[in-house]
Amino acid sequence: MDLRAAYSKRELNEQQFTSISNNKIEEILKEALFREGRKEALSWALDSFSSLELDLDNVEAETSSSSSTQRFAERLLLNVPFRDVVLTKALLGYFCEYNAEKVVELISSSSSSGWREFFLSDDDDDERKKAFFQSNFRFDGEHLKGAKAICSFSLRRRNTHWHHLRWRNNKSQSPVICATKPGTFCELDCVQTLRGSLGEDDEFWSSEEFMKSLKRNGGEDAKVLILSDIEYFVSILYGKLSRTSSTDDNNFSELRSYLFSFLKKQNHLITCQKLLPFISNETDVLKLANNLFTKKDECKSLLGCVFAGVEWQSVEDFVLAIALTFRARIFAQILKDCNNEEILKQEIVFIDASKSKLNIFCQFFIARLKINANVLDIEEVMRKSGIEFKRVALEYIEDFEDDEDSVQSIKKSKKKRKKRKLMMTTTKNKGEEQLNNEDMLQWRIIGDGDDSLVYSKNDLVDVVLERFIVKACST
Repeated sequence: MDLRAAYSKRELNEQQFTSISNNKIEEILKEALFREGRKEALSWALDSFSSLELDLDNVEAETSSSSSTQRFAERLLLNVPFRDVVLTKALLGYFCEYNAEKVVELISSSSSSGWREFFLSDDDDDERKKAFFQSNFRFDGEHLKGAKAICSFSLRRRNTHWHHLRWRNNKSQSPVICATKPGTFCELDCVQTLRGSLGEDDEFWSSEEFMKSLKRNGGEDAKVLILSDIEYFVSILYGKLSRTSSTDDNNFSELRSYLFSFLKKQNHLITCQKLLPFISNETDVLKLANNLFTKKDECKSLLGCVFAGVEWQSVEDFVLAIALTFRARIFAQILKDCNNEEILKQEIVFIDASKSKLNIFCQFFIARLKINANVLDIEEVMRKSGIEFKRVALEYIEDFEDDEDSVQSIKKSKKKRKKRKLMMTTTKNKGEEQLNNEDMLQWRIIGDGDDSLVYSKNDLVDVVLERFIVKACST
């Protein structure tokens, strides 16, 4: 990129251009970036991961079946260890929220006590737990959910478990009557039955009948229960991951496998939003960023240049790279409100692609600041750099007022609207006065067999600088 653009006479007279070392430039920009604290800057870095899906899809996959979500899930589980308690619990909460049927399977496979303690807790105010059993008895005998589980379990094991049932008004019913008239189960005192011997029996909570009641309706019934006390289920699953005894190694591997299978099927954006804000260790963010791509991967987007083919040495460098590219327009606005005269005085003629990526990003960002401050002219930069473009003027034509002849056509619409027609004409057909009005201009960039139309000057700066950053990082 050639920045030998003509400076305005006013700027040339007022500014004395100097040369600042690359390290000094980085220090100035970092100071401005972290002035308001690290939290906002780090949030930009975390947001950038959610925008990487297309870049992940475009790189050469490690396996033929690999996808962006698979790659991200693998890197996340490998590089952000389970020692991060906050992130691990956030991951398990995400898993519980979207994969209730598998949670049922995991909790039931190791011990039935998890379900017993959940339903028999002292939280009497939780109506959803009670309703799963108590509110699903039907006079027609078509019992549902937990009520159906109690009925089926008791009848099938009537010789050993029928006496555990508790009835209202102490009027016991026989298995024969309940089998012939299933509606009789409506007289069962469900609460006392579960708090009594039946509820204390592990055989019921691990029975096929109870499992079916949880998996019914595609696991939606179980999901309602899990979401009613998601912290409880997260604590049970976290216990499986944190145990270190040899007897639990299989449980750890099984759960980890389930988590990977779950993550690779989820929407990449939602996964990032659900998990990344909970990474408590900044070095884990850096490790994830450095391992998403291999050094051989090449990306053709601005954000891909930050991640591919580079290993960032510090969190500060990585976050600054994101601010200079992914959030360049916002960061430039922040600097506009600060004292950035020292940066604007930096003389730039050529962008040196032999420098480090962060140096390259800094140089292009300075070019952005100069263009925004009218020290550089974007059109002059394009001409000097060999970018072909045409100015395109916009002509807005207001519709005429509705007259009597158009009443019939207007009635077809519920609301009367003025339509605005947009007509594009090339510079050959427009006067100099209109072409010099940037609010009435668009730019058509010509090249590579694909002309693109840019609608504002800010967008034009983004497009031009992105094109050169990608080119500089790929050489």
